[in-house]
Amino acid sequence: MKIGYTTGTFASAAAKAAVKALFSGIFSDRVTVALPDSKRVDIRVIKVTLSEGRAVAKTVKNWSNDPDVTRGVEIFAEAEETAEGIKLKAGDGIGIVTKPGLRVPIGEPAINPVPRKMIIKAIEEALPSGRGVEITLSIPRGKELAEKTLNPKLGIAGGISILGTTGVVTPWSEKAYRESILPQVDVALAEGFTEVILTPGNLGFVLAMKKGIPEDAIIKVGNYFDFMIEKCREKGVEKILLLGYVGKLMKLSAGIFNTHSKVADAKFEILAANACFEGASREEIKGIMTCSNIQEAINLLEHDLKNRILKRIAEKVSEKVEERFKIETGTVLTSMTEEILSWDEKAGRIKWAEYLL
Repeated sequence: MKIGYTTGTFASAAAKAAVKALFSGIFSDRVTVALPDSKRVDIRVIKVTLSEGRAVAKTVKNWSNDPDVTRGVEIFAEAEETAEGIKLKAGDGIGIVTKPGLRVPIGEPAINPVPRKMIIKAIEEALPSGRGVEITLSIPRGKELAEKTLNPKLGIAGGISILGTTGVVTPWSEKAYRESILPQVDVALAEGFTEVILTPGNLGFVLAMKKGIPEDAIIKVGNYFDFMIEKCREKGVEKILLLGYVGKLMKLSAGIFNTHSKVADAKFEILAANACFEGASREEIKGIMTCSNIQEAINLLEHDLKNRILKRIAEKVSEKVEERFKIETGTVLTSMTEEILSWDEKAGRIKWAEYLL
């Protein structure tokens, strides 16, 4: 599979090429930049222009097998001489940080610390001694692409972030995805929320927002409950309320903390086992195991039996999470249509229960 480089690596190359053109008159079609581990890579520069004391260089983030929304985007760096030092500015499509809790101060361009160091180093390699330069980075499609990321929720306004911890994009990197969702915890804590809602995705997020729960207290975890719950505990979150579709959250009741179907998909077995415990008949168990989806299977059950089964599953979810992660947990189960189906008693002890239940 094709290996690529991060947005930060391409921004570094564009910045270096622009500085070389401005101060040395060299129009490079390739430049080398250092990665955080000190290895050097050769990056293609698509275009360099120089006019009226400004140089602009363009790179294009190469395609890899990673599903990053920034694949193939154009990255521009404009260099203009200043009295001294190196200054980075956000141009079109680069976000500005507007909330506390992130690794970049409020008001600064959303360029994370590692790529920021890479960009500065690349500039220093091309900048003559004693001279200063201002670099404006821009990604023309950045504002549009940001809507497909967590940036609006994290308080990064006007565009995307320049990211990367190694400079290299690992194909289909789960590590990169986990790092992209983790800042939600920092933002929640910075806003004073020590009790948070964890939800797999948009269904629980939209429901919580409709109920009036502050956006910064709601954390999307995707399938990575194991990673995000552990990080919540490490960072000082005191209580978590799990909110989401029963077919997803019920996996936690069986100790499955990465809920992607490629890891484990035992929904019907879990439902059938709990139905058996609550006294379901052989015919009902068979019905569950022959359904095409969980909502259909739940609808087969008689009202009181269904309520007992779902409450038991909610209780087991919280129990398994507390047992493994040692953090106070409550659970609220929903349908695919945002209907709240069941919850456990522990959910009622968490701040956000009054909004939901």
